[in-house]
Amino acid sequence: MKTNLLIISVITVLCACQKDSDLNSNSCQYSPFPTGSKFIYTYPNSSNRLVIEAVGDTLINNLACTKLQTSTMIGASNVLLGVTYHHCNNGTYSFMSSSLSVGFTTAETKQQIYLKEDVGEVWFDTVRSSSSMPLSGGGSITTRTTSYREYRNIGSIDQITLNNGNTFDHILLVEERMRNESTSNLFSPSTTISIDTNYYSKNIGLIKDSRSELKEYNIL
Repeated sequence: MKTNLLIISVITVLCACQKDSDLNSNSCQYSPFPTGSKFIYTYPNSSNRLVIEAVGDTLINNLACTKLQTSTMIGASNVLLGVTYHHCNNGTYSFMSSSLSVGFTTAETKQQIYLKEDVGEVWFDTVRSSSSMPLSGGGSITTRTTSYREYRNIGSIDQITLNNGNTFDHILLVEERMRNESTSNLFSPSTTISIDTNYYSKNIGLIKDSRSELKEYNIL
């Protein structure tokens, strides 16, 4: 879950929304978020941790949703990053952020599909964000970024053991290609391109991307 899935692939990030009649359904097994569940992700060569907690249910657009709270643990400090809502219906999973910000950056509020269970599925999305960082001498650096994303379910594997020693079964692999185009009031426009692979374990959810790994979890 990046400081994307989980950071703007963490601003990427979480409401398990389903219709009321589907709340106890097993049709969305690759990202279950029952209330009270908790997921802790770690980063290589860092003691910081990303924490995602399912803190309750709510209604959004007449859909019953699990409200997820995302925070970062830096030493003994726990800093709230924001609240997100996860939607799942018939094997399609999406996040809807709500005022989710990281540092001086804020992403737009929108629904974003991040996983489809069918191998070979391809889908696209566009995410816009902005940041304003104050300068010590006065003024600020204002940056606006448009992120064009292409997702592809590239297959499955039976089992994987992460670098932290945890082993998971029944994995779906989703490749994420991202092109970020940024403009700034002080610097020339820039474009960056990245490719990532996200690993989703059945009955658990995201277990690994290029920046983080699932260290601990408790699914109620």
